Amino acid sequence: MNKKSHWENIYQNKLPEEVSWYQDVPTISLELISVCSMSNDAVIIDVGGGASTLSDCLLEKGYTHLTVLDLSANALEHSKQRLGDKANLIDWHVDESTQFSASKRYDIWHDRAVFHFLTDENDREKYKKCSKCFSQNRRLRHHCRFCY
Repeated sequence: MNKKSHWENIYQNKLPEEVSWYQDVPTISLELISVCSMSNDAVIIDVGGGASTLSDCLLEKGYTHLTVLDLSANALEHSKQRLGDKANLIDWHVDESTQFSASKRYDIWHDRAVFHFLTDENDREKYKKCSKCFSQNRRLRHHCRFCY
């Protein structure tokens, strides 16, 4: 089974709350983003964000430039359904993180889980190249790319 089929299958057969990595409130991610951003207009991408509640929490905190990238359309659909009309405030992308071509520059590149699944060195190098699409936003404390 390829990676895409694997993740589509998981989110077709399970609710987000049923997977072991689900977080009702992604506290560590929110704290890291808060440290990096001095304003709510930071342009943020959540890589592998699928069914995560991070986008919900960031919208609640007033962030307005959000992108979520995930390999699984099913995972993204869970988030869109949960957010209802607020889903229209987010740019959604179904793509492989190693193939993603950013149409904008990001101030914060958030990855909670994708990078550690990349076991092939070539995939890791491709991912690193994709994650270098940072803006020149001077209002940020740091240009942040973090994977944990």
